[in-house]
Amino acid sequence: MATGEMISEKIYLEDSKVKVTNVRITCQHVTIPVEKINSVCLTFKAEGFFLGLACLAFSFCPFFFFPLITSKQLELAIGGISLVLILTSSTFTYLVYRNYVQLIVSVVGRDVILIAASMGKRKYMEGICDKIANALMDEKKYQKLKEAGTVESSLALNPSETIKIKLMLEDYEKLRAMKEEFTVKKDDAKK
Repeated sequence: MATGEMISEKIYLEDSKVKVTNVRITCQHVTIPVEKINSVCLTFKAEGFFLGLACLAFSFCPFFFFPLITSKQLELAIGGISLVLILTSSTFTYLVYRNYVQLIVSVVGRDVILIAASMGKRKYMEGICDKIANALMDEKKYQKLKEAGTVESSLALNPSETIKIKLMLEDYEKLRAMKEEFTVKKDDAKK
């Protein structure tokens, strides 16, 4: 790279939930600057999932002893308790399954769960993790080049982001004008 060469924002991944660039990571309305991220990893809740499955299997055990029970009241009581255990363990297993894969980023010494997904979305989560790792590598390269003085920062916004900011500012100005108009009318009404 030539001395003084400008670097712009590079998009690694963008979909409805996640946007990964060399400057920031945006996930479900949370934005984290790449320069603040130390590491990224995926974790799996395997222990919790297998615990849920074991509890679910164990909660069916009383039904195998029903032929040995002679009292209908005892049978109903054990059956009711077993059904509650089955529903509870099924719910627990479902909740663990739904958030089985977690994408964790370490931000200035603190771990943040950026996004969680079910087992079926493991490949998607691995892709996001890889893109964030690429952004981190590029950030480290950029910092080395910046320290060496061979590159200078220019984080130019893309046209769609510029338009969004412009529209937000216009809306703000309209709201401020409406507030001033309302205040003037309110003051005139008091007189």
